[in-house]
Amino acid sequence: MTSSEINNFDTRLLKIALNIARRGIGLTGPNPSVGCVITYGQTIIGRGCTSINGRPHAEIVAMEQAKRHYLYQTSEKKEKINVYTTLEPCAHDDTTPSCAKELIKFGADRVIFLLKDPDERTQGKGANILKSAGIDCINAKIFKEEMLDIVGGYLKRKKENKPFVSLKIASSINGKIGTIKGESKWISGDLSRKKVQLIRSNHDAILVGKKTVLRDNPRLNLREEYQNIPQKFVFILDANLSIPYSKKLKIIKFNQKEKIYVFTKKNCDKAKINQIRKLGLNPIQIGKKKGKLDISEILLKIGSLGINKLLVEGGSSIWTSFIKEAFFDEIIIFWGNNILNGTAMPTFNDFLPVNTRIKTFPRLKLKYIKNWVDDIEAVWQPTTQET
Repeated sequence: MTSSEINNFDTRLLKIALNIARRGIGLTGPNPSVGCVITYGQTIIGRGCTSINGRPHAEIVAMEQAKRHYLYQTSEKKEKINVYTTLEPCAHDDTTPSCAKELIKFGADRVIFLLKDPDERTQGKGANILKSAGIDCINAKIFKEEMLDIVGGYLKRKKENKPFVSLKIASSINGKIGTIKGESKWISGDLSRKKVQLIRSNHDAILVGKKTVLRDNPRLNLREEYQNIPQKFVFILDANLSIPYSKKLKIIKFNQKEKIYVFTKKNCDKAKINQIRKLGLNPIQIGKKKGKLDISEILLKIGSLGINKLLVEGGSSIWTSFIKEAFFDEIIIFWGNNILNGTAMPTFNDFLPVNTRIKTFPRLKLKYIKNWVDDIEAVWQPTTQET
């Protein structure tokens, strides 16, 4: 429900701020992507989105633009200056100037935001700073679902110290991801693969298992119209360091080596670990749970790196592990227009006993569905996920 303190014009401006915030999803980590709009009366004089890597903040960008507008520079102020931002202006000034304090200097009369910042350095303090300066500061509390789409990863990391996890799958109509010999190119069509590039750009990092690397030798980089976006963090699960790591490996060739992390078991071969370090990669030793690398510990490590959204690109055993432990927030699946043999590689392995009844298996809710020529893309979420 719309707050009684805001009007239809305010609502429209907040929607614009939301659309601006969407531009930065996956680019601003560890910070959330925030959108900000500044008006002089009913004229927009400044817009801003959180910059790449999180600095400067959206409010600072919008204020710098507004300061150059002739209406702001006029000697006689005839209209109120309203600031519309998707997240509460920050209160802390340990790394950059506090947005709340900068808005006071700027001369804002009214500030409306959609969501209180869960960062313990702000958490209502930004709003209190503004109110103490005599500025009308309002938490509108609308567009909740839209905000979750934009800052859901940031909120989860602040709450659980783990990233928002998306499982990205491409399969045949009958749920196969490759032939029995491991061939998987191309199950999905050209448009689906282009959409995958957009999905990668909206995440902070990509995770794959060793079998995917050994079988496909994937690049996992952003390309074509997304090639100028900073490359993502890449995480590889390789318990025994079975992959022959070298500069010829496409993941190493097409990504920033300092952004590549290899999770392996504790007490792994020191010579292999040193080889990874010599290549400029980052090995991380992890404990095991039921014979496999502990997914929970891995997610905590990834969260500690400031990763808000993680895209898990496979393969079967990795997706199965995440599903078995309920460590996923959504499944993004592309069904190609082909049917493979029953002996072909399945999307998932068994994760419950073979005699499990249908009602016991997890059920998901459909969030989104779209066809790309002859392919279908669907996004599913756990039914227990909070909204």
